[in-house]
Amino acid sequence: MTTTTNEQAEASEEHETNCNYDATSFAAEADEPPTTNQSATTTTTTADDDDDVQEIAAKLYQGAILAPMIRASTTPLRILALKYGAHAVYTEELMDRSITNTIRMENTAMGTIDYVRDTSQASAKTLRRLEREGRPPLLFRTDPQLERGKLIGQIGTGEPDLALQAALHIVRDVDSLDLNMGCPKKFSVSGGMGSALLSDPDRACTILRQWNNHFSTTTMSVVGQKKKPISAKIRLLSSTHAQPTMDLITALVERGGIHALAIHGRTVGHDSVVPANWTMLEQVVQLTKQKYPQLPVLINGDFYTRDEFTEFQQRTGANGVLLGRPALYNTSIFRPPPAATSTTTTTAAGAAPTGGTIQYGYNSPLLLDKTTVIQDYLREAVRYDIHYKNTKYVISEMMNNRRAPTPRVLSLPQVFSRGQQTIAKVCACQSLTELCRVWNLDDLIVPKLGSPSRTTAATTTIWNEQQQQEPERAQAPAGEHKYDDAFLLEKMGPDAATTNGGSDTKALPLSSTPPASAATEVYASMPPNKRTRVG
Repeated sequence: MTTTTNEQAEASEEHETNCNYDATSFAAEADEPPTTNQSATTTTTTADDDDDVQEIAAKLYQGAILAPMIRASTTPLRILALKYGAHAVYTEELMDRSITNTIRMENTAMGTIDYVRDTSQASAKTLRRLEREGRPPLLFRTDPQLERGKLIGQIGTGEPDLALQAALHIVRDVDSLDLNMGCPKKFSVSGGMGSALLSDPDRACTILRQWNNHFSTTTMSVVGQKKKPISAKIRLLSSTHAQPTMDLITALVERGGIHALAIHGRTVGHDSVVPANWTMLEQVVQLTKQKYPQLPVLINGDFYTRDEFTEFQQRTGANGVLLGRPALYNTSIFRPPPAATSTTTTTAAGAAPTGGTIQYGYNSPLLLDKTTVIQDYLREAVRYDIHYKNTKYVISEMMNNRRAPTPRVLSLPQVFSRGQQTIAKVCACQSLTELCRVWNLDDLIVPKLGSPSRTTAATTTIWNEQQQQEPERAQAPAGEHKYDDAFLLEKMGPDAATTNGGSDTKALPLSSTPPASAATEVYASMPPNKRTRVG
């Protein structure tokens, strides 16, 4: 399948207009990253190289891992999952063109590495919007102190050249590279990305082999990095026969050279409200482990309890589980049991515990109440100065079951213990301050750093200077999440305004002024040549 440049650009733009990228401010990093030419030499993978990087993969791809989710698997949810006990975390899907068109910067105020869009390519309309917000468009942020050794970077791509450019740009800040081969959304498939690669194994293998040659072999010494495993996340190709999926897996291992694999238990078109096909997933996992016993395999799809994924792993030999929507429902699902405690093996319906062991099902003693989890998420959102639009989107997803399998819904109550929080109240918020008030986190809402007026003025000055220097600007996607509160409110209907349990609480006045950050001032004070330098 051949993908045109226009299709890729359109796919990238549609992806970005459906995603929010939080934004703060930055201090530029001094060192230039390796360019494509610096590491353009490819090598043949040796047996020693494979053994070495396979050991790295085996240590990384195991246990309970946060799945890649658009808009959700950003810094605060990743950090929260790790704090609760996740073994590793995926980034959200990073589109090849988007991540390549960013500046890598060290955010000294937050202790993070930030990839912010190079606004020298932005339109005048985009610059005016960013000017009003006083926040540069951040695509990706990682906290190396907490994520180093645990971060899997997923890239959405359909072209080998673009895939390599994107990987070269972020490889120093992730511990593995993953190819998204499962996303069925239009913005991915129309650009030859995501699930479109399921039917084009030749192209997928070309991308994976190119990554393998650059990042999993001795070539990595050229760019001063340790070897990085390569993986792919796929879907089932058939709901009734294992062979089509096994043919794809064989190609990815033997021709693509992957070191790990994640399998979603649904085919393209299999709606999320219909339970995942665990029967076929089990067959494929068992066959894969029989054929490639050293290959780490992660299962994915509707594992809402620890008992379920533990039993499935024991039965099939899977090395770990990717948790997406179950992690949104209650992120504390990652909390591990005490070392001396055994778990039961239960059915999907959550059978009663036997033999006196503790049950880690829907009512697991490990789970925190949902109010506490959302408050913990908000603390991380404030800590990393996440855009309020993206924050309230994730919280709204935590508060509803619209994507959960229908048979599960009765077992997934939306009850909040310390107030009358509803989706409608969350959607009405226009700042992190207001969100904190809704969730009774008044201690987080006092802006202690920075000055909104000074930040806006300084940022405006920089952007105006850039416009004068480059009056002719190419139209580029803004990276804005065009959040529409009506979307969730309409989806939930009357339930959106219904109190979800808890005691009455006195209404608090809401402020429309978002807290500023010292980091924003740092960014705003940077000279134009530092902001636009590709690094």
